[in-house]
Order: sequence, then structure tokens, then C-alpha cells
Amino acid sequence: MDEKVFENYSIVNRKRNICKKTNVFVGRAGYVIELKGGKNGSYHSEYNGLKKELFKLSLCHAIRYGVDFKNHNVSGLIFHNPWSSGYYHWLIEAMPRLLALKDEWGRYPIVIPPKVPNTWFKKWLTDISCGRYVELKSGITFFKEVIYQDNPGKMSQHSTPDLKVVSDYFSSLALRQIKHAGNFQKIYISRKNAGHRKISNEDEVEIFLKRVGFEFFQLENMNFLEQVLVFFNAKCVVSIHGAGLSNILFMRPGAKVIELIQQPDPKLTWGSRRGTYLLNPCFKSLAESRSLDYKYILCEYDEDSTPLGVLNKHGALHGNIKVSVNSLKRTLIEVI
Repeated sequence: MDEKVFENYSIVNRKRNICKKTNVFVGRAGYVIELKGGKNGSYHSEYNGLKKELFKLSLCHAIRYGVDFKNHNVSGLIFHNPWSSGYYHWLIEAMPRLLALKDEWGRYPIVIPPKVPNTWFKKWLTDISCGRYVELKSGITFFKEVIYQDNPGKMSQHSTPDLKVVSDYFSSLALRQIKHAGNFQKIYISRKNAGHRKISNEDEVEIFLKRVGFEFFQLENMNFLEQVLVFFNAKCVVSIHGAGLSNILFMRPGAKVIELIQQPDPKLTWGSRRGTYLLNPCFKSLAESRSLDYKYILCEYDEDSTPLGVLNKHGALHGNIKVSVNSLKRTLIEVI
């Protein structure tokens, strides 16, 4: 497949740096503000204008909600970024940064962001902190010192050793705690009950995939460790582009991943891909960093089945797609 259809991405085979900063303010989004300035790896630093945007946002929060000085004698562990409330960013960006600081858990308070993807993670954070944690509130918070691992410069930059640490940690935890998750070799992740980005002809896709031995899962009906174990045991996963696909992190090297992704349109793409035909490379890059066999199928945008409310709120890139079952059949023959 032509690599040029994807936006540039990078994979590094080293762990990211650990930083210590003294006398700093921390915004709700995990952005570290140093009074003396200097290099700052607490955010996606390679996106033009983001530093200025985060500084303005933190300033607005400080003016509106105030500055918290209760932790002026506290050293905190920072691990989240502005998008960490989303499952992909939490699992693939925030969790490597937190596990990189594992030796400091219980020694220094873990700084828990205002929004955590689900209740399982909230309880886990309080458990691993041994009761030593700080919950960020509105406004900005002053710390005597913060410790953090550098955030990826862009969303599609992955560190192979950092991701392996996350995969090994949670896979081991799931194997110890979940006794009856089943051992499904071929799985399909459905977004049937999601609010947006669904497959308009999923019934047709379901009939075909069940005929060739796939099991269907709706991840919102499973807790986190159950999801980990289902992906850990799977040898092939088919899924539409979406947060649930982040769980390929837990698949074992050599496993197969087929991503169903919307055909790009320069009129619809946004962010760093605005006005191009380039695809979002986040799951291709993740699969490559985990030595998985990745394929993708381009699917047409189905405007007729996409609710107007979704278009107004999220845009067409979050609209529904129609999958060619023949293309899916050909790709499965190629990988299995």
C-alpha cells in the first residue's frame, strides 16, 4: 500500500526524557507554565500555535477560577495533556508518561486531571497513589516541583519501549484479575450504539464477518481489563476508525489489524491534514510500533445516514461510512 496516503508519523526506539521543573503553575490541561520560561515538553510542542493557545487558556482559567496555592510545598507527578479525556490520548499518550514515573508512585503525589475517561481509571489512580494524589480543579495550580515524562511532539509519534511498558503492565493485570473473558481469535468492534461515526451497512458487514468466524463486541459494555484481555487474545481485529481501536496496543506481535477508514476529502479534512487527501496515521503508527500486520480499507462517506446534529457538532469526518463487503473479503483473504 502507498505510504503517502498517510500523514507523516514517526516511531522511536527509545524512552522519552523525564523532566523536573521547580516553582511552576499547572493548567487543567496538564500544561506546565514556568516563570523563567525555557523548553517545555508537557504538551504537543510540534503543533504551531498550540503553546500560545494553551497559555491563553490557562490565563483565562486563572482569571475566571483563580490560582490554587494549596500545593505550594508539593512535588507532583504530571502525566496528562489537553486531550487526555479522550480514550486514545489517555491510553497511548498519558499512560506511557505515568508508567514512566512508576518508581515515584507513593513517593510523590500523582496529579489527577479533571476529566478521566472512565471510573475504572479513577479508582486505579487513587489505588496506585497509595493515597497520595492531587486532583486538579478549576483555574491553575502552583507546585513547588513537578516531574513528568515529555509528551509526544505530535499525536502520531510513538515510542516503542514506552508503549510496550503500558501493554505489558495492563495485560499482566488483566490476566491476573479477569478469569473468564473468553479466547476469541477474530473480533469485530462495533460502534452501533455510538453517537457518531458508524457503519451505515453494518448489518451486511455483520452477516459476512459472522460467516467467517468473527465475534462482535461493543466495548462500552465491557470494563477496561475485559477489553485488554479480549484484544490480548485476538489474532485479527476489524474495526472502524475510533477510540476503541486504541486497544490494539494489547495485541501480540504478528496479529492482524484491519481499519475501516473514511475516504479522505480535502474539503472535509481538518487540523494538520486540512485541505489534503492524507489519512490519520495514529492507528497505523501504533500498529507498526507494536509489530502488528496493519491493513486499511477506504470507505465512502455516507451523508444520507449521518444525522444533521452530528454534522453540525463534529463535521463530516465524524459522519457515517459505507463499507464495501467485497473489499473487506479481499483484505481478509490477504491477511488470514
